[in-house]
Amino acid sequence: MTLPTERNLTADRLAQYVKRNRCERFLRFSLFKSEADSFARRYGVRLETLSSLLAESGQSYEREVVRELATNGATVQDLFNKPSADFLDTIAAQTTGKVFYYQAKLAGSIGLIECEGIADLILIDVPKKLKMSNLSWLAVIGKQIHFDS
Repeated sequence: MTLPTERNLTADRLAQYVKRNRCERFLRFSLFKSEADSFARRYGVRLETLSSLLAESGQSYEREVVRELATNGATVQDLFNKPSADFLDTIAAQTTGKVFYYQAKLAGSIGLIECEGIADLILIDVPKKLKMSNLSWLAVIGKQIHFDS
């Protein structure tokens, strides 16, 4: 059983909550958009949003870093707009070596709160001595992935 919210808790929402001196109203409004919208209409205010210029600057930087990694011979797997299950399936299929996963969607829960987020970049390094195919199972983000041994 989870606590019903209109939106899942994300790293960005949690960071903004802390940045705003742990304002409980902010956290409530970020999890329940309808309440925030109702409050804004009632008092004739606009809710603060992330500047599109700031967001584009961050995305541009991320793309530059990923391009540089690939140019230097790194294996980069782009998971943009793919469900979290695709990330789990992809890492389960990784046999050895280093792979950078870009924009991997993660989902799970912390206690009763559903959480989700998109990781900018995750590095998974499977040493040559340890092949994933030799494992009977691997627990990843609360899900067991089974392998044939």
